[in-house]
Amino acid sequence: MLALPVKGIASLVQFNPNFYRINPEETSMLESEFKFILSVATYEEVYIYTTCSNVPLYILSGLHYASLTDLAWNPQGLLLAATSMDGYVTFMSFEQEEFGPALSSEGRISRNP
Repeated sequence: MLALPVKGIASLVQFNPNFYRINPEETSMLESEFKFILSVATYEEVYIYTTCSNVPLYILSGLHYASLTDLAWNPQGLLLAATSMDGYVTFMSFEQEEFGPALSSEGRISRNP
């Protein structure tokens, strides 16, 4: 179980589609050789976390006039879209350095033989 603090009620969770290399100073909270990036939305805010810390990398607020309704990452994992009841879509752009090196599918370790 992964407990991540947010202000309010978490209504949406969306994992980044990529796996990322753990930096030497990081420790995964999930007994994994790599880390995940995930976005958590309340009705008013978007939190960006890694599975190496329960402290958010980013807290984005004041994005919309109404409640957030959905989150979606692009396949490269560097663009996050958030939709809202106000009819708008917000795109949040990230640099690769913010999350660390992404692992290719060959670099992922399978636990299932």
